[in-house]
Amino acid sequence: MDLLKHLVAVCGLNLAIAVGLAAFGTHSLANHLSSSALETYRTGGLYHQLHGLGALLAAFFSAKIGVVPSILLLTGTLVFGGSLYLLAITGVRWLGAITPIGGVCLISGYIVLAYRGGRIATQ
Repeated sequence: MDLLKHLVAVCGLNLAIAVGLAAFGTHSLANHLSSSALETYRTGGLYHQLHGLGALLAAFFSAKIGVVPSILLLTGTLVFGGSLYLLAITGVRWLGAITPIGGVCLISGYIVLAYRGGRIATQ
């Protein structure tokens, strides 16, 4: 149960950071980034929030399905959203090459969640 508490806490902190970064982007970056860069930042924020919720949901089921889905989703969120945040702010284009790695983690996390959750549902 300690692992579950820690995982839920990390997921909650992740979502708090997502809200903070969204507010920062809206209030502090809107006048400093191009519309394209701001859209990239917002995409990172959207993925951060949505998949942060996915990781939290997986965490609640971790006692039955394990922690792998949550870890993959948190990792994917960090890499995908983080690379887009940094790309938008810095303009360093090679960061866009890292983004798909986060996407693969996200997809993998949902596949593991579906597989393990489906196996439990049929028992």
